[in-house]
Amino acid sequence: MGIESGIFYQLKKVMLKKTWYNDMEMSWVDDFNPKMNTLFTSFGARQTLTHKTMRYLFDQNKTFKRAPIID
Repeated sequence: MGIESGIFYQLKKVMLKKTWYNDMEMSWVDDFNPKMNTLFTSFGARQTLTHKTMRYLFDQNKTFKRAPIID
């Protein structure tokens, strides 16, 4: 996968040595990024929270367009 895999590999090694850590929140990956979500799952992560983003369209004549899924 690239640099992300290396970051999480090193992070896992550090977290295993520091046993006082019970969990970690990685809230910056949204549902439109399946590759990063798969990477988290491969390291044993599980989803425990769901953050909601509220949007207000100031120009009500424009239609809302969701972020595309990242390949």
